[in-house]
Amino acid sequence: MSPKIPVTRLCAAPCKRIDLLASPRSAALWIGWLVLACAVVAFAVAIPWLVRVAICLVLATANAFAIRRCVLLLGSGSVRALEWADRGEFTVLLGAALSAHPATLAGGSFRLGGLLVLRFRTAAGMRSVLIDGGRQPKGEFRRLCRRFRAFPEGG
Repeated sequence: MSPKIPVTRLCAAPCKRIDLLASPRSAALWIGWLVLACAVVAFAVAIPWLVRVAICLVLATANAFAIRRCVLLLGSGSVRALEWADRGEFTVLLGAALSAHPATLAGGSFRLGGLLVLRFRTAAGMRSVLIDGGRQPKGEFRRLCRRFRAFPEGG
């Protein structure tokens, strides 16, 4: 007897949407880098102690918000899903309500191995997302990577 085919969401062929999953692994690596950066500032830089503490606090605060929104996909401004068209237009779906916003791919987007960092320009402002290919559905991630390769500057 053949194994059962898992139930999957049907999509117009070919599907041009990816529902993003948060990446605790990427968040842990980012936090590790942040701890290392703060340790270097705190112990290896010859500036007054209060300045070192202030720099570490600024680094920690800014990175905590970025990790929350761009990697763990929490908050109303986080990119939760992406849709794209053949000509290169994107639609970002933001927050738990998945409010749709037309977007263009902004400069600074790149792929590094299994990670994809995308920056989008929308009417609501710049939105960034770090996509861990190991956590996403393989077919959808491959389609997104092909789309990114075809139009790296946004279309």
